[in-house]
Amino acid sequence: TPPGRVREGYRTILGLAPNQSTSLLTIRFTKGAEAIASNTLIGVNTDNCEACAHVELSPMKFVFIQAQVLTLLEYVTEGVLGAVTAYMASTAAAAAIEATQPDAGEKLFQITASGYDIVIPQAADASEHFNVNAGNLLVRFRSLANFAGSRAEISLRDVSMACHKKVPLVDSSIQMTIGVFIPPIDAPTVEDRAIKVDVSFSEASFLLSREHYAQMMLTLDGNVLEEDPFLRALGDISMSNDSLNRGQRQNMQADAVNMLTHAGVAAVNIKRRIYMDLKFEVVGLNLIGRNELEPIVSLA
Repeated sequence: TPPGRVREGYRTILGLAPNQSTSLLTIRFTKGAEAIASNTLIGVNTDNCEACAHVELSPMKFVFIQAQVLTLLEYVTEGVLGAVTAYMASTAAAAAIEATQPDAGEKLFQITASGYDIVIPQAADASEHFNVNAGNLLVRFRSLANFAGSRAEISLRDVSMACHKKVPLVDSSIQMTIGVFIPPIDAPTVEDRAIKVDVSFSEASFLLSREHYAQMMLTLDGNVLEEDPFLRALGDISMSNDSLNRGQRQNMQADAVNMLTHAGVAAVNIKRRIYMDLKFEVVGLNLIGRNELEPIVSLA
């Protein structure tokens, strides 16, 4: 991401964890019925797949700024995968004919990693953030046939959470699974375009201080609800310049949002809703003072 708009520690969206010097990842890509039949993915139904990719990540650090994640997902699903499936069209006429045909099958991406760190900034330029560490990560992402959207299944094991002051948010490590359905971007109504997220937790005991609660609310406003992905520079003027007033900052943010997309065309801002369904086997909430050594109330 460009300098000046995003805090230095957040500029690398995905990279090796600290003190890691191994390769970033290894990828195995297969296409065609025979190649997919010989696939070594365990416990995965590949009957309807026309292409599969298995990505093994080294211990990673991932910075979660939601507008950036959604932009990159759109780039992969609408841009990269669209280009891969259209590469056989050698002329404009053939491409136009092929574009009207439904996809022959699904495309599956499986990602595995161990020692995965997720940083959730309060805002792209804020020092405050939450840290989520997962001992093991498994992601299965399917781009559905016939332009029907995509699904993701995410499994996280031995998850721990803390704020930037290293005050924990969970009493002990937890296990969690996440299911996501992303409908096609051209679905007819806002409800049809809504992203559905199902999150299931094992036994979880959360620690919540007043500072944690305030930081969560500010993260919702400055990260989750922020439309600007902060992926493009704002020319010679830095957003961190204290001489800029609020109106100038907002105008510059609006200009950044309205710049050209990665495809070189004007951006079209399509709003999406996100519905989340949370399920817990056992859940506890401990209200604390400054840290876990100052308990106030415990609920279960």
